[in-house]
Amino acid sequence: MVSEVLGRFDIVGLQEADGGSFRSGQVNQVEYLATHGGFPHHFQQLNRNLGRFAQHSNGLLSRLPPACIEEHQLPGTLPGRGAIHARFGEGPDALHLFVAHLALSHRGRVRQLDYLSEIIQPLRHVVVMGDLNCTPEQLHGHARFCASLPLHPVRPPLSYPSWQPAPRPGPYPALGFARGRRGPRTRPPVLRPPAHRRGYSPAGGLPAGPHPTPQGPPRLTALAADR
Repeated sequence: MVSEVLGRFDIVGLQEADGGSFRSGQVNQVEYLATHGGFPHHFQQLNRNLGRFAQHSNGLLSRLPPACIEEHQLPGTLPGRGAIHARFGEGPDALHLFVAHLALSHRGRVRQLDYLSEIIQPLRHVVVMGDLNCTPEQLHGHARFCASLPLHPVRPPLSYPSWQPAPRPGPYPALGFARGRRGPRTRPPVLRPPAHRRGYSPAGGLPAGPHPTPQGPPRLTALAADR
């Protein structure tokens, strides 16, 4: 059922997916959803490795071949929060897509949004989606993130609890934001700090070798899902 829903989209971001352990019956949920949803490209970011008991992961499913993927370990008191940074295309018109899972604590989210803001600020075409564990109003309260990604997100539809949806202080698991800039660039994209990132490896599920580069910013539909 889940794979049928995800199959309607071009790009899907996953959080709380299991990489194949007791928790999921030894099923790599990222790979499973990619296969059954018809996605030719997928990538798993393992954030909390609890051995055979749990493999907490972010995931990216895509019908478009990313030109580059980087993993970011987000700062926080407790390790285990991460972000996937996928680039589609080349040059200043490339699309930069981030799949993130932020902390539950306010202090942790502030540090993590500061980290993402520094990466996003010089980029032109950006999509941020994932389990941000906060409301749109709380995101608007983070001045640095709003400055790097000037957006006007709509209020997400109420969905919890399913029998009587109502506003609540808990996490909003599927918030997505996009930004496109026009005009000349003042500086090239910079991904930093390098101490908290790892480069793309074909072992994550995406095929190795050169990929065709889309001409101009890709047109796509995207979904962030919380497993």
